[in-house]
Formats: sequence, C-alpha cells, structure tokens
Amino acid sequence: MKDIDTIDISQIKDLTNLEYLGLGNVKVKNFQMINNFINLTNFSPTRTVTEQDMNTLINLKKLERLSLRNNTFITNIDFILNFPNMKELFLNNTSIKDISVLKKLPKLTILNISGTQVTDASGIMANTDVHPEYLTFTASNTPLRWCSPKNTQEIIDGKSCYEKDGTLKPFWKRWLGL
Repeated sequence: MKDIDTIDISQIKDLTNLEYLGLGNVKVKNFQMINNFINLTNFSPTRTVTEQDMNTLINLKKLERLSLRNNTFITNIDFILNFPNMKELFLNNTSIKDISVLKKLPKLTILNISGTQVTDASGIMANTDVHPEYLTFTASNTPLRWCSPKNTQEIIDGKSCYEKDGTLKPFWKRWLGL
C-alpha cells in the first residue's frame, strides 16, 4: 500500500457529513474547500497549515475541537473566532504568543498552551458558560508571568494580571498575587 503524501480536498469535497478530519503530515491542495465540511466538529490540520489557510475557514460553525499542536507557522489565532462553538483547543508546541482572543469563546473548556511563548493567560476561560470544575488548562514549559494563572485552579480562583475593569494591576498587586 502506498503512503499518501498529498491530498486534494476537491476530490473529497462532497463528504459534507464528515465530522472528523485529521490530516497529519500530508500536503494539502485546495485547503479552502474544507469549508464544504459544514458538519466538521473535530479538526487536526497539517503541521504546515498557515494563518492564511485557517482564515479561509469561515463555514465551520460546528467545530468544537481543534488541534494545532506542533505547528510553528501560526503566530496569530484571531481566526479562532470563526469557530464560535470551540470547546477544546490544543496549541501546544506552537509559535503562539497572544491568546487574549480566547476570552471571546464562552464554550472553551480544554486549553493546552504548553511549550508556547504565551506570557499571560489572565481572563482566559473566565467568560465560559461551563462550571469551573470541568475546565482543563495546561501550560507547562511556558514563560507565564508570575501574576498569570498557571493551572486550572488558578483560573477558577480568578488569578489575573488585570483588574476587573481590564486595566493592568499595580506592580505591588501583581507581585503579591492579589
């Protein structure tokens, strides 16, 4: 059996009921045609997918789980707002530095930012509709500031570098963890 090294999405574009798509390490032609998979809930694109590719995905409103792990080509995740039902997001070992956009995803329950360059996770998952006991936050090997939450319990406790009005806390409050 021959290994697949390239897949042309146009050849499978009619699989509109597809719920899971894992592309592994294959090269993808016609990436934007993934928009045809409107029932997709779980997506793992190739490790070489770019922000430009992800920005073309505007029809995946049912997407709940996205794994971008080990992708070093994506540095901005604003495209994530195209997926309002996002529950599980895996950004581990990526080039991501800013995850503030995730505050706008109220259904997010699982977030992995281990091995990224994120320095502040304040407020992430704070607006979630989900009970805090069901949140999972992983940030090992990540240079988070001392005032930033570093685990699920600190997220639940509301640890943050910012006041409730969104302004940066004075240095002494950040230093003391207040």
